Amino acid sequence: RARGEELISYDKLSILRGHCCFSASRAQASVEACDPRLWTGEVGKCSQKVSEWERWQTGWRERCPQRARWSARRRPDLPRPGAKGTNAPYRLPFSAYRQETPIDRKLKLWFNRARQTKLRTELFRPMKSSALHKLLALTLTASGLLAQTAFALITIETVPVGNAGNTADPTTGYGAVGYDYGIGKYEVTLNQYNEFLNAVAKTDTYGLYNTQMGALASIMGISRSGTSGSFTYSVIGSGNHPVTYVSWYDSARFVNWLHNGQPVGLQAAGTTETGAYTLTGNTGISLRNSGWVYGLPSENEWYKAAYHQPWDLGGDSDNYWLYPMANNNNAIPRSRNGSTSDNLSANYWWDDGIANGFNGGYAVTGVRGFSSSQNYLADVGAFSLADSFYGTFDQAGNAMEWNDAIIGSGRGLRGGAWNHVTYLALSSGNRTSDGPGAEANNYGFRIVMIPEPSVAGMIMLGMALVAWKRK
Repeated sequence: RARGEELISYDKLSILRGHCCFSASRAQASVEACDPRLWTGEVGKCSQKVSEWERWQTGWRERCPQRARWSARRRPDLPRPGAKGTNAPYRLPFSAYRQETPIDRKLKLWFNRARQTKLRTELFRPMKSSALHKLLALTLTASGLLAQTAFALITIETVPVGNAGNTADPTTGYGAVGYDYGIGKYEVTLNQYNEFLNAVAKTDTYGLYNTQMGALASIMGISRSGTSGSFTYSVIGSGNHPVTYVSWYDSARFVNWLHNGQPVGLQAAGTTETGAYTLTGNTGISLRNSGWVYGLPSENEWYKAAYHQPWDLGGDSDNYWLYPMANNNNAIPRSRNGSTSDNLSANYWWDDGIANGFNGGYAVTGVRGFSSSQNYLADVGAFSLADSFYGTFDQAGNAMEWNDAIIGSGRGLRGGAWNHVTYLALSSGNRTSDGPGAEANNYGFRIVMIPEPSVAGMIMLGMALVAWKRK
């Protein structure tokens, strides 16, 4: 250090931060690496002009991978390197190089937040690794739409569901959605629901906790301790099991909490009672409010994420599969305890009477009989190859899932569960419902999300940034 400034050798800087010239493939990095007073020209053309003093730097041409055009014209605004003919590099103050601007800092903040959320939120088309995933994560975060901020208690990983305007399944009439959206990659887990309870259920006004969560071994669970006003909750066993014994109202309060930014407090307006839904206790039928960000899937949203795959992208001839694994022949899914090699398997009960290592009864145990001391849930995503076309897991098993359908006085349920005793329960034709306050050992849920129209400008900005980055 000298005079309070950090000094860096220009010669060393060129090695550490990038060479002095730049090419189309490294345009942005090179522009940031070079002193803006040393270069002229356009991005994509190696047109940097190097002042006369740089010719005295040892090995300058070897360090530059391009044949840079350079001029012997002296730049009077640059310091000389010392006596002519010496090889000692002139030491420039770090402040002489490109300084971080406010927009640089904001972009860096947005990208860092997007990276921390670990969300797949590309809403334009189903591409598993694309710049659009990063773009949408960036724009949603920058617009304040993600509950997963630096202060968030949980993160929910979502997958994009594109192909907006698709037609419905001709067999069932479901699955048509006219917009792009994101849906939970997995069912909501015990870990996530436990954090929710600790945030808003110290006084559990509306019964978000069911005592069976900590008492029933088959789905255990979450335990509760303390007294009303100071309840605390903790996970029993694997926190990556899906939460069960939740009602439609419980699920709606969870997504309200996400919508409101995961606040800590009583179950009231601004935490659990308003947001995506306006609830009046555990009564009535509530619809998603306009401007919702997180919600429960509509039946069509859930159905599309599970069964849809366009024919021209490898799907079935009618664009829909019978089971939610995007399989090639609509074969019957196999019942087994998780698999990293079987792309057609799920956690449900099925016995084909053949000693083949699967289809022996309950998926977790492989036996027909029920044991009251056995936990029959599997970790979400345990069937790592059995995902849908859009990348969702476990829509065929583990737990049935609430959706927003109104069927009589009840709400819709879709998908298979650990104790369903037929493969037909996993198919696209299985549709059922229950009262919105009902709770059972195989009722769970996943979330859906969508950006508000107000972020369209941010998305366009993000697209422009991606295009600029690729130049």
